[in-house]
Amino acid sequence: MASKFSAELEPIIMDKLKIAPDDHIDIRMFLEKDSILEKVTLELEANALVITDIQEGPDVIIRGNSAIKDLSKIEAVAEVDRIEHDHPL
Repeated sequence: MASKFSAELEPIIMDKLKIAPDDHIDIRMFLEKDSILEKVTLELEANALVITDIQEGPDVIIRGNSAIKDLSKIEAVAEVDRIEHDHPL
Protein backbone atom coordinates (compact mmCIF):
# COMPACT_ATOMS: atom_id res chain seq x y z
CA MET A 1 0.00 0.00 0.00
CA ALA A 2 1.35 3.41 -0.91
CA SER A 3 1.80 5.97 1.84
CA LYS A 4 -0.94 8.54 2.24
CA PHE A 5 1.51 10.96 3.89
CA SER A 6 2.71 13.97 1.89
CA ALA A 7 6.37 14.21 0.90
CA GLU A 8 6.78 16.99 3.47
CA LEU A 9 5.22 15.00 6.32
CA GLU A 10 6.91 11.62 5.78
CA PRO A 11 10.42 12.61 7.02
CA ILE A 12 8.96 14.47 10.01
CA ILE A 13 7.12 11.33 11.07
CA MET A 14 10.15 9.08 10.63
CA ASP A 15 12.37 11.39 12.71
CA LYS A 16 9.81 11.95 15.46
CA LEU A 17 8.96 8.25 15.77
CA LYS A 18 12.57 7.64 16.81
CA ILE A 19 12.99 10.51 19.26
CA ALA A 20 9.54 11.69 20.42
CA PRO A 21 6.66 9.36 19.43
CA ASP A 22 4.31 10.97 21.98
CA ASP A 23 4.70 14.46 20.47
CA HIS A 24 1.57 15.78 18.81
CA ILE A 25 1.42 17.12 15.28
CA ASP A 26 -1.23 19.13 13.45
CA ILE A 27 -2.43 17.42 10.28
CA ARG A 28 -5.07 17.85 7.61
CA MET A 29 -6.65 14.96 5.78
CA PHE A 30 -8.37 14.96 2.43
CA LEU A 31 -11.12 12.36 2.14
CA GLU A 32 -11.97 10.14 -0.79
CA LYS A 33 -14.92 11.26 -2.90
CA ASP A 34 -18.29 9.92 -1.67
CA SER A 35 -17.02 9.30 1.88
CA ILE A 36 -19.64 9.31 4.61
CA LEU A 37 -18.38 12.09 6.86
CA GLU A 38 -20.07 10.92 10.07
CA LYS A 39 -18.61 7.43 9.73
CA VAL A 40 -15.13 8.72 8.94
CA THR A 41 -15.04 11.22 11.82
CA LEU A 42 -16.07 8.53 14.31
CA GLU A 43 -13.36 6.20 13.02
CA LEU A 44 -10.70 8.94 13.10
CA GLU A 45 -11.61 9.93 16.65
CA ALA A 46 -11.51 6.26 17.70
CA ASN A 47 -7.95 6.20 16.29
CA ALA A 48 -6.82 9.06 18.54
CA LEU A 49 -7.33 12.05 16.23
CA VAL A 50 -8.52 15.22 17.94
CA ILE A 51 -10.59 16.94 15.25
CA THR A 52 -10.34 20.72 15.29
CA ASP A 53 -12.09 21.65 12.02
CA ILE A 54 -14.05 20.12 9.14
CA GLN A 55 -14.27 21.92 5.82
CA GLU A 56 -16.95 20.58 3.51
CA GLY A 57 -17.04 21.38 -0.18
CA PRO A 58 -15.88 19.71 -3.36
CA ASP A 59 -13.03 18.35 -1.23
CA VAL A 60 -13.69 17.41 2.38
CA ILE A 61 -10.77 18.41 4.60
CA ILE A 62 -10.51 17.40 8.24
CA ARG A 63 -7.99 19.20 10.44
CA GLY A 64 -6.81 17.88 13.76
CA ASN A 65 -3.89 16.73 15.82
CA SER A 66 -2.57 13.39 16.90
CA ALA A 67 0.41 11.82 18.59
CA ILE A 68 3.06 10.83 16.06
CA LYS A 69 2.79 7.18 17.16
CA ASP A 70 -0.94 7.13 16.27
CA LEU A 71 -0.59 8.42 12.70
CA SER A 72 -0.34 4.92 11.22
CA LYS A 73 -3.82 4.12 12.61
CA ILE A 74 -5.17 7.30 11.03
CA GLU A 75 -3.48 6.49 7.73
CA ALA A 76 -5.18 3.06 7.79
CA VAL A 77 -8.67 4.62 7.63
CA ALA A 78 -9.82 3.62 4.14
CA GLU A 79 -11.63 6.87 3.29
CA VAL A 80 -8.55 9.05 3.96
CA ASP A 81 -7.01 9.94 0.59
CA ARG A 82 -3.95 11.87 1.78
CA ILE A 83 -2.49 13.42 4.92
CA GLU A 84 -0.50 16.64 5.07
CA HIS A 85 1.26 18.64 7.77
CA ASP A 86 -1.07 21.46 8.82
CA HIS A 87 1.23 24.25 9.94
CA PRO A 88 0.25 27.90 10.37
CA LEU A 89 0.74 30.20 7.40
